[in-house]
Amino acid sequence: MRYDQDGISNGMAFFARNLQYLETPQYLRKQLVPVHKDLKWVGLLAPLDAPHHLRKHEHLPYREGVVLQKGWPAPTEDEKGCWVNCGLPEPVWLRGKEIASDVRVTVRLEDAEAASTTSGSLRGRGRGRGGRGRGSGEVQRGVAVEPSEPRTKSGLYWGFQTRLAKSLKAVFEECPFERYDLTIGTSERGEILGLGRLPKFQHLLVAFGGLGGFEEDWAFHKRGLELLIRTTG
Repeated sequence: MRYDQDGISNGMAFFARNLQYLETPQYLRKQLVPVHKDLKWVGLLAPLDAPHHLRKHEHLPYREGVVLQKGWPAPTEDEKGCWVNCGLPEPVWLRGKEIASDVRVTVRLEDAEAASTTSGSLRGRGRGRGGRGRGSGEVQRGVAVEPSEPRTKSGLYWGFQTRLAKSLKAVFEECPFERYDLTIGTSERGEILGLGRLPKFQHLLVAFGGLGGFEEDWAFHKRGLELLIRTTG
């Protein structure tokens, strides 16, 4: 197995690139995801079709966007902000902040009526092909928010982040939260748990093993720890 200078295996990097590609909304991939040989067959993967992968005619209060190159004039003179591609017919004016180009942002649109999520379906039909923007005399505005806001305020699933860990120990030690409240390892020899038997938690870690089950991965991890103790003790 080959490793790069950061100690990341080629296989791990391959999976990370493909996961990041799948999580990125289609309209942002050209600007955010560089061409790489690991993505040669990415077109064969099933699309996520997650709530944040919105089409032009679909509307929610939030959209993922990427800041466009500078040089576009502001909607009004001396107005502070930047233009963002949010997958709509026209760019969205992100007011109040000047963010560097090619940065991904989560945008809350300032159009609550068209982006209402109180209708029967999660994704609501919007204004059709015409949309809003500079071409129609109106400018769609929005504000940058934390990536977690769609989930915490509206209960929307809003994608995932890919984190690389060099060992099973690093999975826990480099946890982005204070800790994982509940950890589950999967195996065909494990016990079947229904949702009713799970305790309450805020952060859940589900560890999927290989062909030999999670027991095989845990045994490999323990052998590595024992070797480390013997060589450094």
